Amino acid sequence: MLQHGGHEVYLVNNLIEDYSVTTNFLGPSLIGLDNIKNNILSINHYPSTDKNYFTIGLEFLNTSADHIIWGNGASELIDLSIRYLNKYNEYKTFSKGQDVQFMEYDRSCINNNIILNSTSTSDLLIIINPNNPTGTFLNKTELYEYVFNNINNNKTLIIDESMIFWLNNWQEESSMFNLKLHKLLEEKQCNLIIVHSWTKIFSCTGLRFGSIWSNNTELIKNIEKYQIPWSVNILAYHYLNGCLTDYKYLITTRKNTYILRKQMYDTLIDLFPFITIYGKDFLSWLWIDLKSESLVNIIHKKLFDNGILIRKGKIGYKQDTYIRLAVRNEIQNNILFSLLTQVRNELFKPSYSFPIDSNIIYGVVSIKSTYILKHEEHLDDRKTNLQTYLNNNDYFILPSIIVCSKTLTIIDGHHRFEIYKDKNVSEIPVLLINYDNENILTHDKNPIDKSIIINKAINKDYLSPKSTKHLIKDVNNNIRPLISLSVLIDLP
Repeated sequence: MLQHGGHEVYLVNNLIEDYSVTTNFLGPSLIGLDNIKNNILSINHYPSTDKNYFTIGLEFLNTSADHIIWGNGASELIDLSIRYLNKYNEYKTFSKGQDVQFMEYDRSCINNNIILNSTSTSDLLIIINPNNPTGTFLNKTELYEYVFNNINNNKTLIIDESMIFWLNNWQEESSMFNLKLHKLLEEKQCNLIIVHSWTKIFSCTGLRFGSIWSNNTELIKNIEKYQIPWSVNILAYHYLNGCLTDYKYLITTRKNTYILRKQMYDTLIDLFPFITIYGKDFLSWLWIDLKSESLVNIIHKKLFDNGILIRKGKIGYKQDTYIRLAVRNEIQNNILFSLLTQVRNELFKPSYSFPIDSNIIYGVVSIKSTYILKHEEHLDDRKTNLQTYLNNNDYFILPSIIVCSKTLTIIDGHHRFEIYKDKNVSEIPVLLINYDNENILTHDKNPIDKSIIINKAINKDYLSPKSTKHLIKDVNNNIRPLISLSVLIDLP
């Protein structure tokens, strides 16, 4: 079974907050909870099998019962749809809008002997929009163009819109109401299935509730034949009936998620300037590339030991340098950021025999080699000499590579970097510095503007070897080679 966010909640001691699931920061609706309490004795009866029983849900989706199936969470309905498509249409291949997306689709397809195929000739095209976890979102025009170019006749398109409810104008962007898309699929004789999860927006992942919609009512009838009876918990109906009368709940959610997410984004970039954060600003989570698996593990352990859960990108998504953080309120975030500040301060910071501006040194961090950028070429003879020196010693000891803390551009140590690559060292310990600091100089005689150096690195338009000769000016205005800041790295 796949591991999802939230499984560690049963392992942690003294839980403070669960950032691993992308639920609403408000928590459950109080009106929804009251509706459960007021109807608790309904557990003495079977749930209704009439889809019109959840009338307020049909009104929320602006649809009718013959276009919809309610289910025990989106996951049940994903599996139900794919099982039907496999049995009835004998589908053999599927393709995805992105390589990294909710893995339940992969699991269900593989279990039904439907094999992943990256080409547009696949029987089944699956698009998660907005994408969880990457946070990308195709507006209806972009989505139409993508489908137009990537689906063939007589196929099926599944669009997962589980996280679209955070948008104020979600109905304008939903493929449920994209008549141009419907016409395209009709011309191509393709099926359309749209998946919604209700448990994230209304923070009730423990209750489970989802829906699938199609403009093809015959398709809905056929899929429904394979659904087990009484799939939806009666208390889920009562809870959501309450939620959908809690008018302030969605207004507050959509307004404040944006504000809280921006605050989290800014604080995280300030703490860890080398990271990259992905996702649209209306979403309930941040997809963060720390560019270091070891830092992922350090942060995860620090937070777990202190009662805070996060989602490792390695679990389910196979992205070992990523983490996912749900948007939470300021009180919870203050605890999170206090612990992350401790992690940042615990990163090894060397001391020096000469006085330097304390703002220069960020710390020693192991960074995945693929993220480290060169800004100039290296000299083969210098690399060979360095390799010979190392081969004549029993230990692998080198001065640390010095890297810009924002862009991960090498400032000093290009030849050492080449040695690490030859040794297939996946994560390289580097000394991160604040390259913007005015006390870091690019050359003693022929200075180059730092922005040019960074742009050369980003664009892979490298300078010739030894074009730069970085220096540091200490607080007494003494000029030293930048390698003076390096620490010794001792690797097996």
